[in-house]
Amino acid sequence: MDQAANRAGEWLALTMTRRYDVPPESVFRAWTDPAQLAQWLGVPGRQTHVEAFDARVGAAYRISFSGGDMPTTVVHGRFEEVEAPSRLVFSWQWERGPAGLPEEETLVTVTFRAAGAATEMVLTHAGFGSQEWRARHEHGWNCGLDNLAAFTARPVQGRAGMAQEDNIALAVRRRFAAPIEAVFRAWIEPEQLAGWIGPRHVQARIDALDARVGGSYRISFLDGEGIRQVVGGIFREITPPKRLVMSWTWESPCPGQASSVSSKIGHETLITVLLETVGKETELTLTHERFPDQPTRDGHDQGWNGSFDKLAELLAA
Repeated sequence: MDQAANRAGEWLALTMTRRYDVPPESVFRAWTDPAQLAQWLGVPGRQTHVEAFDARVGAAYRISFSGGDMPTTVVHGRFEEVEAPSRLVFSWQWERGPAGLPEEETLVTVTFRAAGAATEMVLTHAGFGSQEWRARHEHGWNCGLDNLAAFTARPVQGRAGMAQEDNIALAVRRRFAAPIEAVFRAWIEPEQLAGWIGPRHVQARIDALDARVGGSYRISFLDGEGIRQVVGGIFREITPPKRLVMSWTWESPCPGQASSVSSKIGHETLITVLLETVGKETELTLTHERFPDQPTRDGHDQGWNGSFDKLAELLAA
């Protein structure tokens, strides 16, 4: 059967109806706010990482799931309809599906209807090519929607507090006039990495870098006043030349923020770097998540943008 028939729903489908004791606006936000989505989407024992998410018609999302006894899996798609707070329609396609299962594009439709002070939500997922594939998604959605019920049952302050504590994130996207292999090497070769990482007013030194899954890295930054700051972490995923995932933990205050972030020493955050060839250029998307607060996130946003300015110069040399 062709793709048009698939998306028209002539293949297998599942439908779920749930009721949540909050207004439609709150449930809709839980689907379209990346920090909230990461807290409930997925199954027990797995971590959800919202790597890219732009809830506009025609825009894309990308979500990865890691941990447990399974390899990391990635789903992506595009929003086809966004009618706040009543309706979402988006495509759903596994980039790396669970072993042996198809990677066909399917279609998810979610509607939200006020039922007094509550919300009736109906999810339809259509276009499955096999009963097994449908059943696996039914299990996944049931787990996720149970999580969503628990999430929306929290006080608003509790939800906001958790998002602020665990899911504050930044995303930076840049294009570089260099092949994808060259950009990837700039991340994993110590001499190259030292040439661009960190603000312009600091000098980076790569103390350790073992670019393999489970390997560690450690970077020292020395500023003009002789103050040394150190960050380190572990490589969680390495897929040359397209993907890097690593933890990121300050052993001492980060450059330029010694007084403001001293209490954040030891707080682990997570970095995902995605590389894609676009014509003769390479598009880099960096997602840095799990910041403890907004000021720490903003400081890193400034730092990554300054670093990528230096990386562009290095690759152009």
